[in-house]
Amino acid sequence: MNSYNLKILNNKNNIFDKFVLECCDELYDLVPFDGDNLFVSGGFFARKFIGAPIRDIDVYINRDEKYIEYLRNDYERLGYKINENSSITNQKYIKLDKVNEKEETEFSIDLISFHEPKNASYIETFDFDICQFAMNEDYIFTGNSSWQSLIDHKFHYTGNLGGKTIQRMTKYMKLGFNIDDISIQKIANSYVPFFKV
Repeated sequence: MNSYNLKILNNKNNIFDKFVLECCDELYDLVPFDGDNLFVSGGFFARKFIGAPIRDIDVYINRDEKYIEYLRNDYERLGYKINENSSITNQKYIKLDKVNEKEETEFSIDLISFHEPKNASYIETFDFDICQFAMNEDYIFTGNSSWQSLIDHKFHYTGNLGGKTIQRMTKYMKLGFNIDDISIQKIANSYVPFFKV
């Protein structure tokens, strides 16, 4: 895993620095960063890189339930509503939707606290390298091949099979990313033990 101090990324002629600074501009308006207490990760970075609409932001929390409640209340004051119908909303995963006058969801913030450990190294467990980005108040973290994969518009399976790996693979392919043949074979091989009779 690589880490970069956000305070020294200031070269707008460098494509990585420029991208990270654009992410900072957007995320600082939406996420109440608080040192190591929370970080943003997930598909936000891949979508931002290709200019796709951002549907949600995954905010991972490194604190207890009282802190989660504080964040939830803070977002509710900003006009977000808890999505009680979401199949994933529970005590440790809260989906908050920003809705318009027609009660249509425009955007979601997902507060996630069910992971151990709850720090940015958690990205090393993600199934695809283009998702292995995390940002807290001071640093951005990337997987070893994550940045190059974004540039190449090609993603790779990390060997970490998740419950929705196939759906996520399809989602990123629909966004215009390609996956290498070796990764497809590795994913298929990962499922083989589940189908043995």
